[in-house]
Amino acid sequence: MAGTITVDTDNLPGVITNISNIQVAIDGYSTTIASLSASLDLYLSGTAPIITTVETAFGTTMTNLTNADTSLQTLLGQLRNVQADALLAIGAL
Repeated sequence: MAGTITVDTDNLPGVITNISNIQVAIDGYSTTIASLSASLDLYLSGTAPIITTVETAFGTTMTNLTNADTSLQTLLGQLRNVQADALLAIGAL
């Protein structure tokens, strides 16, 4: 895949650091995220429609957090590769 890109090698590391901090924070709560569903089931029950609504919304949110953790890890790897390639290209000049 050929093409031209512009990489701001001075500022890209800050973006990488911020994304990494978010990913590490989510990952740091992975055990908590996994146990929250059981806690919710324990502390919130009933037959009212709102219970189903809350449980569905909660499940979706937890899935999104788990997916975000994986997606951010992938993104970080890609950004680090871009940064390394750009630095190599600069070094070759």
